[in-house]
Amino acid sequence: RMADYVFLRNMTRVALLAPNDAYGQKIQESLVAIYGRKGGTVSPIELYAPSPTNIDAAVSRLASYNDANRDQAFQAIFIADAGAQ
Repeated sequence: RMADYVFLRNMTRVALLAPNDAYGQKIQESLVAIYGRKGGTVSPIELYAPSPTNIDAAVSRLASYNDANRDQAFQAIFIADAGAQ
């Protein structure tokens, strides 16, 4: 439902930030499939080992992605993690 909501608001390129575990990989597979069927793109994808240092590094890479790739900038970020992280 969230992917539908974002896509219907003309956000055709989204990023994904998720833990590098079975849950994060399932979210990645599902989001890529859903967006692909709609004609959208999920890129970049950052999967991280659950620790504050790794999350900070993944967020930094996402932040610098749009600066370096203006012609392929993402318009939204899906964050697939619990609030504690």
